[in-house]
Amino acid sequence: MNSSDLGRCVDTAFYALAFPSSEDLIKQHKSLREMDFGDQEGLHYDGLSEEEKTKINDPLYHAPNGESWEMVKVRVQNTFKPLSQGNHLVFTHGGPITVFL
Repeated sequence: MNSSDLGRCVDTAFYALAFPSSEDLIKQHKSLREMDFGDQEGLHYDGLSEEEKTKINDPLYHAPNGESWEMVKVRVQNTFKPLSQGNHLVFTHGGPITVFL
């Protein structure tokens, strides 16, 4: 099982495994975190104007002093490259899921 290293993902993975006795079953990856929004980090999407939401949702968007969606995609792809073929359970955030798919 693979998870972002942030608490809500690790907790969800822990519950999904029905409270495993060993945390080693959940491999945590910093690279599965949400996009780094740089100067916009901490802003709530619901509080943005429609124009700002449209910009952020554009696949070419690059956060000021943060990441682009392409950078997130490459980061997530690089995390999955070393995994063996087969089924893998992954717990991450909306941004990485969207760009990976």
